Amino acid sequence: MLCVFALGCSPSDETGDRVGPGLDGGEMTQERGLRVETNLGPVIGTDENGLRVFRGMPYAQAPVGDLRFRPPVGHAGWDEDFVADIHSAACPQQLDNAIAPPEPNQSEDCLSINVWAHKDAELKPVLVWVHGGGFLVGNGGRSMYDSAKLANRGDVVVVTFNYRLGMLGFLALDAFRSENEAGATGNYAILDQRLAFEWVRDNIEAFGGDPNQVTIFGQSAGAISVCTHLGMPGSDGLYHGAIIQSGTGCWGPWLPSQVEDDSRAYLEATECAESDDVPACLRALSVDTLLEAQRLPAKNILGQANIGPYVDGVNLPAQPLQRLAAGAVPRVPMIIGSTALEVAAFTLLRLVPAATPEDYDALRGLLSLSDEDQARLKEVFPLEGYANVKELIDELGTDFYFSCPNLLMARVGTRAGYSMRQYEFGYTPGGVLGVFGALHSTDEFYIFGNESESGGFSTELDEQGIAYLQDAWTQFARNGALDMAMNWPEFTDDNPSIRAIEPDGELIDNFRGGRCELLFEAGLLPQRAAQVDLMP
Repeated sequence: MLCVFALGCSPSDETGDRVGPGLDGGEMTQERGLRVETNLGPVIGTDENGLRVFRGMPYAQAPVGDLRFRPPVGHAGWDEDFVADIHSAACPQQLDNAIAPPEPNQSEDCLSINVWAHKDAELKPVLVWVHGGGFLVGNGGRSMYDSAKLANRGDVVVVTFNYRLGMLGFLALDAFRSENEAGATGNYAILDQRLAFEWVRDNIEAFGGDPNQVTIFGQSAGAISVCTHLGMPGSDGLYHGAIIQSGTGCWGPWLPSQVEDDSRAYLEATECAESDDVPACLRALSVDTLLEAQRLPAKNILGQANIGPYVDGVNLPAQPLQRLAAGAVPRVPMIIGSTALEVAAFTLLRLVPAATPEDYDALRGLLSLSDEDQARLKEVFPLEGYANVKELIDELGTDFYFSCPNLLMARVGTRAGYSMRQYEFGYTPGGVLGVFGALHSTDEFYIFGNESESGGFSTELDEQGIAYLQDAWTQFARNGALDMAMNWPEFTDDNPSIRAIEPDGELIDNFRGGRCELLFEAGLLPQRAAQVDLMP
């Protein structure tokens, strides 16, 4: 299986049942110890690659029984030493999916956090990773997210964690509103993430991290998650920088009608649709039954139904891009970008409809275009300008969903007074992935510097890309800016600099060949631009 979406193809680190206390908790000479006191109880890590590593620390109670389909509840804590030497189980997810390798060890008791920390006493900047996976799959404990190389090279503390997935993390039904004081429903996974950020705020100093230098970063669904927190007043103050990799320009959370319609369809796929007590019925179903009910008709580019964060009117009052345009997001610096050929990953996996060379209409479903917009698109981008319809879909799909929304966000942010930097990632790793170009998710291999079964590093250019990306991300976490050697200035209206992160990369003169401007001028991205009243 070719796995390119958000997670790579390397298997997870070993997970399993814990054996309980038993490691020596003594202090290391003139170094921070492997035993750390958290606000939940003492934890004991392991000494690896010159770092102290802590895996599988629970930050919330298991969302089971009456806690299923509810906001997370903080863990009650423990008195004895918690041996944090293995990752927890992954959150429940379907094993037969096209976008990631299966997670054999799954459990609803999955809300855990992992830390790669240093031994010296100086407080370090903190990078908190939100994994991707279409909000359907993923695991912060994957071996490709091992953060030793990133933490060592950048002299930073790195955190990864798990959050609920699929409908277990996002089911939004009116039947749940009465259980919530604020009348909210859905977005449980985003509230998991917020609780993990609160754990970082309250505990990271004990691990040698600076709670006043926390950068949240994520890719794909993880990037949309970061955007969602920018839009949530309740997350303000929990982060001091944001890096958004291959998101949707912070116009990502679904609208209420989309998620609530699919949530009702999900309910109809279970035996609970006619129940007198829908919440109790759903909480009594097996995990396998709940996962099976997720097989709703595909409705978007990811080949899935509308499962993910949505504008619930309570926790997320409006689209994050609107909040950014209003200047209401905390004054934090931001990096936003995408890969050069994002959508080629989805056409390779056949998540995008196949088409003949003459079948331009394949773009209609992909881009959700009206008859009028479809005619305008054909006029602006005639098929004759492309080798075949796949090339057209790969390029325009990348423009429409990733590159141009990111450009719009950079403009919106800088006009609202934020420090913005934009990039396009163009490195292609050795192995099978490099054959297809800079696909969705290829940047993850460079961020963490870890090989995978689908694309190992094999060239000096790979090492160059790893060094640049890790240096940029960790320097940004430390300073909220980049030094002159990185050749990556802020994006402004007067100097709309976009960095090409690729071999011999420089600032881009003609971003996406001018296609974004054509899309904007033709009104083909109105759902984003019109809402913030900043059509370029």
